[in-house]
Amino acid sequence: MAARVIHFGWDNSFRVPVLRAAGFRVQETRSLDELSVDLQDDEDLGAVVISEDLEIPSENAAEVVRQCTLAPVILFRRTRQDIDGTRFDKVFDSSVAPWDWLGETAALIARCRALREYSDQLWAETAQVWEEFQRQQERARQLCKRPAKPPEHDE
Repeated sequence: MAARVIHFGWDNSFRVPVLRAAGFRVQETRSLDELSVDLQDDEDLGAVVISEDLEIPSENAAEVVRQCTLAPVILFRRTRQDIDGTRFDKVFDSSVAPWDWLGETAALIARCRALREYSDQLWAETAQVWEEFQRQQERARQLCKRPAKPPEHDE
């Protein structure tokens, strides 16, 4: 199943058609309110792509994304304004060729999916260990409640 990608901002470089041609399901959103709504459905969200916009700071969009999902946030730069690059998982300059950013984007989505699956596996294992701990703790309580056997006397 193809990953879902949310594209935020103005698609000035035709990234949405490139993503769709590569098999991604792309939702386009232009406002922070729309973005918040679209992020509520986190199922199979592969990434959020932000096209830098002069009207809405990219960091604001990244903050909205981070509040709703663990999906990677990818920024496509249009300007040379200073930004806090730590808010993004990947930042592409406008000069990066589509075949390069598309490959890196697909790899980032695959890595994040694998990490989420591994995390889910660890949580399941943790739950099993916790259940076993609770069973053993209850068993220990029951053993402590048993009356002690009186010492046997030799006559």
